[in-house]
Amino acid sequence: MIRVNSSNIYALLLIESQNKGYSEYLCQVLKFISQKCSFRVSTYLLHIKQTKRFINQLHIMMLERYRFSVLIVLLAIFSSCDIMNPGNKDSSIKTNTVQSEKAVGIAGKDMLRTDDGVLLLGNATKDYEKPDQMYLAELDQQGNILWEQIYDDGRFRNPEAMIKTSDGNILVTGLGWSNNTLDGNLYVGKLSPRGTVLWEDTYRFKYDDSGFGGNTGLSAVEVEDGYIIGGKGVSSAGGSGTTTSMVTKVDYEGQLQWSESISEYEVEWIHNLLYDPESGDLFAALNYANDEDIFRINSAVEINNKESSKGIAYLGDVTFGDMIKNESGSYIAVGQENSTFFQVAFDREGEQVWSNYLNEFEYQSATKIIEPTNSSFYTLGTVRDSTDNTDIYIVNSFADGSINWKQRFGKDDHWEQPVDLVSFGGGNLGVITNYQHDGFYDIKFWQIPQSATQ
Repeated sequence: MIRVNSSNIYALLLIESQNKGYSEYLCQVLKFISQKCSFRVSTYLLHIKQTKRFINQLHIMMLERYRFSVLIVLLAIFSSCDIMNPGNKDSSIKTNTVQSEKAVGIAGKDMLRTDDGVLLLGNATKDYEKPDQMYLAELDQQGNILWEQIYDDGRFRNPEAMIKTSDGNILVTGLGWSNNTLDGNLYVGKLSPRGTVLWEDTYRFKYDDSGFGGNTGLSAVEVEDGYIIGGKGVSSAGGSGTTTSMVTKVDYEGQLQWSESISEYEVEWIHNLLYDPESGDLFAALNYANDEDIFRINSAVEINNKESSKGIAYLGDVTFGDMIKNESGSYIAVGQENSTFFQVAFDREGEQVWSNYLNEFEYQSATKIIEPTNSSFYTLGTVRDSTDNTDIYIVNSFADGSINWKQRFGKDDHWEQPVDLVSFGGGNLGVITNYQHDGFYDIKFWQIPQSATQ
């Protein structure tokens, strides 16, 4: 099987234009049009012999003077048609590109459910010559912007995650620094539901003589007397590539309480934190760990020389995506192991309760997990096949780990980076993806109704 797409048609156009002696300038114009229009549309209908026969007939049957015009028409058809890739073809699925009036490009990082739709956190490109800035917007359930804000007051913020706080506000964490400061610091900010900054600060730490400096928050949880942030610190000494698993606590006003590392090795960091208010336990999932990659931490006391943390499980060579505690009392971690999508449930001691490893495609990974009902949960992931098409992958599982359904969703047959999903109830889902065009990222909002998952 081969692909018949606008790139193939462009190749014929280029040959035809050269045969006719057209100028190199025209050839470059054709190439530009092809690149701008092409969605790498694949029909998967024509065998290589059929495709060769089609091309031969095209040359034989078309009159010389019409051949170039027909190729132009074919280029337009193959470039603009909306042929689904292998995956869900339900026309009830709707997509909407998030159109910002304040930015030329947006990349999504995190999403939270609101009464009117979703709250979207990301980075915005406002000016071609300036760094990206933190972006916050509320979208309705169709992906239309209700309000948006770009934080471009001179302080650099690169957000990674946000949570709803018990007082109805939003806590954001990531990487940041102030004016005239080029060192990366842990950023934590508390915002109102409409994006007003209530307080924010950056924190720089030195764990040992190596001088860890580039500190980034990747996950945050609320505890009884403040917030705990997990992430990574990057060494500013001894060369690049050395990271540590950083755990930091601030109070409700952003005052630093303590910060420590639980790392044993040079390249590992905390990707996810999960807090269990019933037991007071804090679970940390570490990427690129050499031994234990899930730690249980006593969140009520200051972490001191790793005495308050304990490695309880080792899942292997994994990259974590997310963690939750489900209604059955188990803790569920999702992610990727050697291009395989995984879900693993474990108890407080790290013993596995059940696990799912899915490798139906060339590449699969899990990014987010939500549990909208007591009986089932959804895991959002990414799949990529041999044609290099990257699409949304969603698995609906029951509390005992048995899979209800699993499905690939793809519409425009180009590169999609799933970021987050929410449930609107009744089995209806909202998903955001990042996709690249013209050197910038845009966000696409997907409405996936229950009917599309039957």
